[in-house]
Amino acid sequence: MPYQHTIIKKGVYYRSACQVANMGVSLLLLGLIIPIFLRKNTEKKHAEDIKKALEDEKFLVYYQPIVSKNNDEINLFSAEALIRWRRQGEMLNPRTFLKIADKYNLICKIDLFVLKTVCIRPKSWIDEGLNPVCIHCNFADSDLLTENLADSIINIIPDFFSVYFSPF
Repeated sequence: MPYQHTIIKKGVYYRSACQVANMGVSLLLLGLIIPIFLRKNTEKKHAEDIKKALEDEKFLVYYQPIVSKNNDEINLFSAEALIRWRRQGEMLNPRTFLKIADKYNLICKIDLFVLKTVCIRPKSWIDEGLNPVCIHCNFADSDLLTENLADSIINIIPDFFSVYFSPF
């Protein structure tokens, strides 16, 4: 009888091992599915936060200087406009939120926000007695697929001209 008992025990162990193995596979699958589900929900939340930040103008535009060197003299040649976002007291990496913005079709709105900010900002530099320089704005390649991109840019231009030129 001890032999049968052992066989039964081995059968129980075998069945338990299979159940544990199957549960382990289920848990492994859940382990893969849950992070994907959470990541999608997190991305959606970030996309909603990006949209709200755009509406509330919570993005910041920084200017990366581009300099030229002429006879040992360094001169400010131009600058590149860079978007930044301080969210919940933390400065987010642009790669993180721009990737999500692109995925949720918000990137063009961000790029146009930067352009509008860049068109208006030099007015304060002139008021402070500084010489404005050429500012480079980046547009995402997906912006080129936006049907009304040209119209949107053209609509920003009058804002730019009204800052620098008084009407006749």
